[in-house]
Amino acid sequence: MQQVISSVLVYSQFYPDPTPQKDVSRLLKWDRDMVLRMLISIKLVCQHMSRNHQHSFAEKLIQFLPPQRDTRLDDGSAIRITNKTVVLKIMADLLNQPCTAAASDVFGAAFYRDILNTILIYNEHQFPYAGLGNQKLRHIDAWTVEMMQELNAENVHAYARIGGIKQLIYIQFLKEKFGNDYPAFEQEVVSFTGLSSMYEIALLFMNLEIAYQKAIKNDVPIVVIGNKDVKYPLLCRLDLVTDATVHCPGITYERLFTAPFLKLNDDHLYLIGTTDFDLITTKSWDYYLVKNRLFEKYLSKVNSVHVLKGIWGKEYIESFLSYRLLKSLETKGIRVLPSDDRTKPDVTLIVNEKDVFMIEVKSAALNNRITSAKDIDGFKDFIDKNVSGSSKGVAQLNRNIEFLAEYATSAYNLKTPISKLRIYPIIVYTDHHLSKQAVNDYVIANCPNLPQSTVNKFQSIENVTLIHLDFFLENILLLKKDRSLLRNLICDYHRYVRRTKKNYDNKERHKDFFSAMVSFETWSVGYNSVYQDNTTEIFSGLAKIYNLT
Repeated sequence: MQQVISSVLVYSQFYPDPTPQKDVSRLLKWDRDMVLRMLISIKLVCQHMSRNHQHSFAEKLIQFLPPQRDTRLDDGSAIRITNKTVVLKIMADLLNQPCTAAASDVFGAAFYRDILNTILIYNEHQFPYAGLGNQKLRHIDAWTVEMMQELNAENVHAYARIGGIKQLIYIQFLKEKFGNDYPAFEQEVVSFTGLSSMYEIALLFMNLEIAYQKAIKNDVPIVVIGNKDVKYPLLCRLDLVTDATVHCPGITYERLFTAPFLKLNDDHLYLIGTTDFDLITTKSWDYYLVKNRLFEKYLSKVNSVHVLKGIWGKEYIESFLSYRLLKSLETKGIRVLPSDDRTKPDVTLIVNEKDVFMIEVKSAALNNRITSAKDIDGFKDFIDKNVSGSSKGVAQLNRNIEFLAEYATSAYNLKTPISKLRIYPIIVYTDHHLSKQAVNDYVIANCPNLPQSTVNKFQSIENVTLIHLDFFLENILLLKKDRSLLRNLICDYHRYVRRTKKNYDNKERHKDFFSAMVSFETWSVGYNSVYQDNTTEIFSGLAKIYNLT
């Protein structure tokens, strides 16, 4: 879903002297638990950030900015104090310091100013001036801005809507994959983790999401798991807790992505945030199962997460999750064909024997070190390797289209003349980073082109469209109701991009550039009720498709 791009408060806005090196020295004189609780509340508030609404906690906090704040802050929009990465970096740096007795236990204005000034300094280092100026903007400029603000990474909105449902679908996949061995597999997981069943892991995170939604309505948002709570030992056994009561030398902020609870000296667990629940319940959960050798008896060749990703990419993401979902669209006038692993893409959707959607599914995941380092070249290489390069992604679809041009009748049983076929190449992806602005436009500009002789055989071939798999999961009922919806969305999306790019070329306004670089996922929100179904409706539709019980 669309996320807010907005300016972030930095040290140089309020102080004339050079920005200090980032460190947590200002915080060491205060009680560490109090500092951590304050940082946790700030992170939860930042997660809740919207353009037009300022959380009451943030309103109170910004009153402790220097007196000149009234002349240094933008009017109208909500103030973005910081983002999750900055808060986690401060937490990690604080945990790397030895535990010492607090020099002060009087938490007045000085306490809040020290917290804020530390954030302002870290912000300055996290968000260096992008230098956009009046220059002609490029794809990498959009990525630079989004990487600084950590936008379109792990999609918290998608988890809140369908994260739990996706966990149930995964459990159903494991049941079908392991067959008669599934009960034994589940019993091993239950015995090792303390879960009552595999379903409890889905219920656990859904309940935590609900707890967050309730907490964010409070003046000081905080989610606490007491040491008598049944979730307490379970969260510890699942390696989701970082013990902040001890010195944690070497701890990194990436660790806090996948361990979203801090244990403080009151022996309670504090939820850091829910923004990475999608990451935890998919990639990290598999890592946990592999690391603890819980797949070993049932997947003999799986000795690493890397090997599991290769198997699951084909069997789970492509065949079970994607193909079964799209196969459910099949009805009179709509055919859905599987891949033959040679000449056909992962899925071919043929509507009214005229519109041919050729779909390649990509489950490759961006290494978090690339986003942590704001490595634009690394991100570009990831796109080139998996989507826009000479062998994968669009190149695969081009080969499929060339085959279709020669064998439409024999291989696809198409009776419609080739000259009347409209082709829609689609890359379905699972990594939310590919929802960043400018990715689709970059792919179109840099991918291999089809020979003109092939293009001329068809009525039309639309530009390639990158679509997140969650789009189909969330909107499958709409697609079932309106067989023209996908075609109309794709055509209108590219029409919008072309028109807005033309506006930018004519007027060179930055807002036109960023509008033109919008992802299909973001642009489609609200189009003919897209992304408007509630969770109950979504579950009802997906339960039938995946036989969820």
